[in-house]
Amino acid sequence: MVKTTINTSSYPIAMIPYINMAPFRQMSPPKRCHFVSLVPKNSVAALQKGHVMAAAVPVGGLPLLENIVEPLGKFGIAAKRESMSVMLFSDRPFNKMDHTCTIHLTGDSTSSVRLLYLLWVNILGIENLPRLSKNNDSINGELLIGDQALKRAIRVNRWGKNDSDSNRKENDPLFVVNDLASIWWKIYNLPFVFARWVVRKDAPFKIKEILSDWLERFREQESKMVKACIEPTAHILKVDTTIAKRYFQVIQRCLDDTHLLGQQRFLAEYQKVKRKPLFNF
Repeated sequence: MVKTTINTSSYPIAMIPYINMAPFRQMSPPKRCHFVSLVPKNSVAALQKGHVMAAAVPVGGLPLLENIVEPLGKFGIAAKRESMSVMLFSDRPFNKMDHTCTIHLTGDSTSSVRLLYLLWVNILGIENLPRLSKNNDSINGELLIGDQALKRAIRVNRWGKNDSDSNRKENDPLFVVNDLASIWWKIYNLPFVFARWVVRKDAPFKIKEILSDWLERFREQESKMVKACIEPTAHILKVDTTIAKRYFQVIQRCLDDTHLLGQQRFLAEYQKVKRKPLFNF
């Protein structure tokens, strides 16, 4: 395990800067801690190097953190049936993509890229996967997560009044919106866990206590924290508050045993079929 070089006067806690984490950010940082803004993928390396003490880390990165971190209770980011923010935008249905198609993948994600790969292996077969585009001038699909995915789905009228294909095509040639959590649910009938709150094993016991207490206080105040985020989020996205409210409702932050089963199933299924690289050019 890499020894941390953290200033112990205030411990850095990685915080994903996406809207789905806004309810957590609504709480003040835990005592003796401060937030450091990191996209999901970068939080894995930061934990490995000891640059941060805790994070809501991508589940896809947990195998890389074995023996380095431990879970902070049952907290994270998960979705059941839909996520509204982990999307493949494509010019054809998800199951019609194949090796003749080219795609672009977000550079921010660990879990979502692995999830996309696993779903396509299940549906298309490992030898029929779409390939990465060397340039993004002409692609058949693009994987986006977080705010980028949510905003693009709104732009192509995913939840608008006029949900026709012609309307979507006018807004974006990649007009088919595929929610990966929904596809996962249809195949496995389990929620998908995108991130889990974890802490480095070498963290002082007192800091582990402080972080656990902070998350338990969040559980007690979650509805209040979510409510405070709805109007500001609607303003940022330039949408009606009903869409912002729906988004915060589909994202689950306080997890249960069903979520943990979903997490275990994902890691087990991915382990069976993973390869390097996941997608070829």
